[in-house]
Amino acid sequence: MILDIVNLHRDFNKDVVPFIRAGIFVDTSVMKIYIDGLLKNKYGAKMDDEFQDVINVLNYLKIHGYWEKMYVTPHILTEICKHFYTDKDYSGSSRNKRQDFKEMVSDILPILKSLREESNITKDKILDLIDVDKPVIEIGDLSIFVSVNELNNTGKKTAILVKDSVFNKKYENDDNIMIIDFDKTSLDIKNIHG
Repeated sequence: MILDIVNLHRDFNKDVVPFIRAGIFVDTSVMKIYIDGLLKNKYGAKMDDEFQDVINVLNYLKIHGYWEKMYVTPHILTEICKHFYTDKDYSGSSRNKRQDFKEMVSDILPILKSLREESNITKDKILDLIDVDKPVIEIGDLSIFVSVNELNNTGKKTAILVKDSVFNKKYENDDNIMIIDFDKTSLDIKNIHG
């Protein structure tokens, strides 16, 4: 199911907490927005709207600053680190070429260390998910699918914070999996709180 705080899931404790109690899987794109925004804010550029949106969503979920409540897979962590290292900063320069890159790493490392890791992911489990008719070969997504499917097989409720419609389509009718669609949820928060 997709989180809808405007129409369906108005009671946070009843409608949302059961899905986020054990933690929330977070996709690369959301972490990238957060990390980029944090660095822009600290190292000279003004805070951008998407960064504020991530903060708003994390505050709504009551987990901002509680990184240990968020799960990543090794594949997601790899993607986050790759983006962190190779992306351009707000001025268009390569981040890893900046003189203060070591300081940036020091700022981000505690967040990455605090994230919980879901590591029960094997090559076979990932390859079994690839549909040869409509192949999705984004390893980060596939690793979350493996982890979430395994939890779902046990009947446990879980949540995924994503900015990727593939997850919406895959799990929109699953009553044990709550998709926290970043774009939708941040817009809903703005509509509710003005």
